[in-house]
Amino acid sequence: MNDPSSAKARVNEVSLNFLFTEAETAELFADIALQSEGERAVRNIQNARRGYEVLMRYLALVQPTQDEYGMLARKIDSLRSKLQELGQTLP
Repeated sequence: MNDPSSAKARVNEVSLNFLFTEAETAELFADIALQSEGERAVRNIQNARRGYEVLMRYLALVQPTQDEYGMLARKIDSLRSKLQELGQTLP
C-alpha cells in the first residue's frame, strides 16, 4: 500500500534536489557571464536570471530542514550578488 505521507516526503526530497541543482546551474551561468562579453555574456545572464526566478517561484513550495534551507539560502544569496554585479535589478 502506498503511504501518502511517504509519497509527499519523496516529492519534497525530489523538489529540493531540483532546487539545489537549479541554484548550482544558475550560479554557473552567472560565473560564465562574469567572464564573458557580448552575446555570450547576455545569454548567460538571461539563463542565470531564469534560474533565479525559478528558485524564487518554487522555494515556497518545499519544506526543507533548517540545514537545507541554510544551504539553499546561501546559494541563492551568492547567485543574487552575482546577478546584481552583472547589472540585474532583483526584487
